[in-house]
Amino acid sequence: MNCCYLATGDFNALLDVTNYDRAKFASGVAESLIRAGVRCVIAAGWAVDDAAAEVFARTFYSCLLDNASFIGAVAAAREVARAAGGNTWAAYQCYGDPDWKYRRGTGDGQRPAVPSPSQEFASIASAESLLLALETMAVKSEFWGANGDEQASRLRYLEDSTEHFWRDNGAVAEAFGNAWAKAGRYGEAIRWYERARTAADGRASLAAIEQLANLRVRRVWDTASKAPQDPGACDVARQEIEAATALLATLRVVGPTVERESLYGSAYRRLALIEAAAGNHKQETEAIVRMRAHYAEAERIARERLEEVPGASVNLFYPAMNRMAAEIALDGGSSRAAALDASTFDRVRQSMASAPADFWTVVGQTELNMYASLLAGRLEKDLKLLLADFQRHHERVSAPKMWGSVHDNATFVLWKYQKRASAAEAKAAGLLLAALAKLAGQPQAVLASTQGGGRPTKRTSARKAR
Repeated sequence: MNCCYLATGDFNALLDVTNYDRAKFASGVAESLIRAGVRCVIAAGWAVDDAAAEVFARTFYSCLLDNASFIGAVAAAREVARAAGGNTWAAYQCYGDPDWKYRRGTGDGQRPAVPSPSQEFASIASAESLLLALETMAVKSEFWGANGDEQASRLRYLEDSTEHFWRDNGAVAEAFGNAWAKAGRYGEAIRWYERARTAADGRASLAAIEQLANLRVRRVWDTASKAPQDPGACDVARQEIEAATALLATLRVVGPTVERESLYGSAYRRLALIEAAAGNHKQETEAIVRMRAHYAEAERIARERLEEVPGASVNLFYPAMNRMAAEIALDGGSSRAAALDASTFDRVRQSMASAPADFWTVVGQTELNMYASLLAGRLEKDLKLLLADFQRHHERVSAPKMWGSVHDNATFVLWKYQKRASAAEAKAAGLLLAALAKLAGQPQAVLASTQGGGRPTKRTSARKAR
């Protein structure tokens, strides 16, 4: 981004050099681009001279075309720009993968080189640069499909090489927790979120406690789902989920939010699955009832906020859809309660349409269509269209963790639907679950026999990604 002021919209700020921190603004823009998936960014931290800026750019791109690495091309460009005079050569801040190279003829110019951790993180010299590196790793894990073992190796290197300097920094601990969580290593993530929660500097956000509770539930679900009929595993799961909800209770004292109530609902959904696998149907129902209550509360908070501030950035559709899932799981909508009437569906669709378009708002429309098919008892009739929609979405975004969440949500609803549906509907539910498992890169789920009224015979583990 070869410009002087990085597009600030405040003209007074341009004139008031005491308040407008160009370097900080450049850092923020670069961080946002990297979060969006850009591999490397150069941004001018202060006003640049036109001639020196042109020399810098020409040299930089010429070096890239000559197979130089990103950081090598930057170094060469700085030298030439410095010879042109002034301080433009030093204005350029660099972020991202230092060993990235432009490759001709491979069909993928963004394919990364694989530097050693010591090379990749050699430029980290501040807490801010460490935070950016950890955020970049989290993005690579979540959206780029980075190998979990390789990510773990990099994170351990960062732990060993930086812990001495920022061991008491709450924001750094929270960022480590996030990076470990996105890499699928819940134990390490929980350890760092615990450190963030108790950091003396208080720089960790309340979201660190929310994620700590969330990950404790997810970890115990991973364990319990592998031994669904082990009474000991079930007891441990109950205790851990109780401890996680106790953490959320401390945050409710600060104030209930859509996110906190939704995390409560998610915890009880997993507890319901654990109780169901253990054959504790009364406890399963109680857990679903509590799940429904918390998602309904999250939905209420979101609706009130939207009434107070029309157009506010509030996620209504997520808690609403999960509350609907609980309703369907409890009675399949057989009572045709007002909570699942047409106006509810319309309200959720409007919430999706008004939210920024992303994976969840797009795929959520198809999930909502699936719920409507279940309530009308026409899943077999609508199956072909639902499968085509899900496949089309997968062609656009194939992130396994996101599709794992879609599969989990469907599992919660469909495996109970199978038990009370007709043979044809139960078979359609099984086919839909198998297709979603394939999209998520998970083993095929066989939740119930294909005969109506059959009980689940096998259930795959679910890893909720949202």
